[in-house]
Amino acid sequence: MYTGRQALGSIDSALLFAQERIKEVEQSIAQTTQRLLDLEREEVENFRELARIRVDLLASGEIISHLDESERATAAILDQRARAHAALTQQIRDSESGRQSLEQRRSGQAQRVDQAEARLDQGEAQTQQRLHADAGYQQQLQAAQQADRVARHAEEKTGLALDDRKEKGQPYENDPLFSYLWKRGYGTSEYHANPLTRYLDDWVAGLCGYGDARANYAMLNEIPRRLQEHSEKLRAQANSEYEKLAQLESKAAAADGIPALQQALADAHAALAALDDRLEEQQKAHQELLHRNDTFAAGQDNYFIQAIDYLASELRRDDIDTLHRDARLTPTAEDDVVIDRIMRLRSDRQRIGGDLEQQRALLKSQRERANELESLRLEFRRQRYDSSGSVFADGTLVGMMLNEFLKGVLSRDGLWREIARQHRRSTTHSNPDFGTGGFSRRGSTWGSGGSWGGIGRGGGIGRGGGGGGGFRTGGGF
Repeated sequence: MYTGRQALGSIDSALLFAQERIKEVEQSIAQTTQRLLDLEREEVENFRELARIRVDLLASGEIISHLDESERATAAILDQRARAHAALTQQIRDSESGRQSLEQRRSGQAQRVDQAEARLDQGEAQTQQRLHADAGYQQQLQAAQQADRVARHAEEKTGLALDDRKEKGQPYENDPLFSYLWKRGYGTSEYHANPLTRYLDDWVAGLCGYGDARANYAMLNEIPRRLQEHSEKLRAQANSEYEKLAQLESKAAAADGIPALQQALADAHAALAALDDRLEEQQKAHQELLHRNDTFAAGQDNYFIQAIDYLASELRRDDIDTLHRDARLTPTAEDDVVIDRIMRLRSDRQRIGGDLEQQRALLKSQRERANELESLRLEFRRQRYDSSGSVFADGTLVGMMLNEFLKGVLSRDGLWREIARQHRRSTTHSNPDFGTGGFSRRGSTWGSGGSWGGIGRGGGIGRGGGGGGGFRTGGGF
């Protein structure tokens, strides 16, 4: 069997792989954006060279001085960007350290939950063994089971009588003359009519043989009603016997300290849930920091955009545009060579810009995959699939589904459905079907009179009622 802890380890490995892939893409984006910035600078250098060739001393002095100033301003912006990115990197390190600390606390708390479950399981098993040997308990158990059998037998008879009444009553109810007189209460003390109506109703009664039919139909209705009252009385007696049995169980549990063990488990679960909530909040904050880091890696932060816009505005200055246009009109080869280099640079920028967009799209896709896997990991642990009692039917299939998810073939919801389908719970020491089910930890105890805290493994024995159900042989202990 593939344990829940092994499955969580596979998810952790898949998440680590996804995070490493994100780092690789971020590095590629950083290299590409740096290359674009280099091309921008190289283009500025070519325009500066063109200026030195083509303009007179006054014009070239003005332009070169201006470009030198813009280059210094751009370097200052990029220096601010480097400091901001370093501060963000430190925030990410601190956030990761905080998350690791919470993970360690959560791991310790999960172990405490497992230990509390084991202590409660062992305590219940010992109490059950003691009750097995308790003559008074066994006598009351037999009395409750016998009362339940009698009640269920009466309920079955009531059901058969209701079916019989429905089948045999249909011809009466389909007869319009009979139905008319029955609804008017004809032949009973409730019947009131004037002489003419009474005369006509007597005539109708003679036509349909109402006298005999009424007696038969009344008896047909009366039998199920009386059986219903009888079965309800027997069910109440069975419930009373069961209540006595539940009190014996509650008393035995209290004597063995079971309620305290249940409360300890509830407290441990609550502490674990609180840590899960904190981890979820911390994960959201960490993802926001990573998103900001992605922005830096993709060259989409405000500093980088400001630097690019500033250089672009310098390239669009009228004087530079004029130099560009004039250079194309001159017969000299030197400035034509510079223009050719500028044109190639712009072609390279367009090509590399396209590569950058693809890399940004890949980074977004990889980040979404990692976030979905992180969300699935939190849900996996919130559902306690990583507990000591969790197993998975096919570990190979779980690993294969994780690979399909990382490739983008399988969605997050599809992966979760497969994990949930493969999940199983291992057998516990205590018997969840013992007695009344008061020791169970998957549901509440019987009725509202139980005092076991509602942390159970079984459904217990229902009260039943007029419609069946009720005490099941052996209970839900």
